[in-house]
Amino acid sequence: MLPVAYYPWALAGPGWGWPAVLVAFALVLAYFLGTVFYVKTMIRERGSALYLRMSIAFHLATILLPSVLALTVPAARLGSWGVGAFTIFFTLAAVRATLMPKRGATPKQVGIGEIVASVVLTVLVLVFL
Repeated sequence: MLPVAYYPWALAGPGWGWPAVLVAFALVLAYFLGTVFYVKTMIRERGSALYLRMSIAFHLATILLPSVLALTVPAARLGSWGVGAFTIFFTLAAVRATLMPKRGATPKQVGIGEIVASVVLTVLVLVFL
C-alpha cells in the first residue's frame, strides 16, 4: 500500500520522492514476508523443522537488504545511520525468528511482539526515509 498511498502526494508537489517510497516499500515488504514464516513457526507449523529453517534463512537474508538498497537506490538517500538502524532491526528479527520457536510463546505473546515490531519499523521508516 505504500506506493498507492504515496501516489496522490507525488502529484501534489515535492515530498519523499519515488526512490524513498520504493525503498520503504521493500523494507516493509521484507519484514511482513518474514512475519509470515515466523508466525507459522510459532503457531500452525510449530515443531516443523522445514518451516523453522525457511524462517531463519529468510530472516538472515533480510539483514543484507538495507545495504543492498543503499547501494542500488542511492537517490533514496538512506544514509549510513539508516542502513545501520534497519540492519539492527532485521538482525533482531532474525534473532527472534531463531530463538522464540524454542521458547514456546503463546499466540497472544507472538501478536504483541508483532505489534511492537511493526511500530518500530514504522518509526524507522519515518525517521530515516
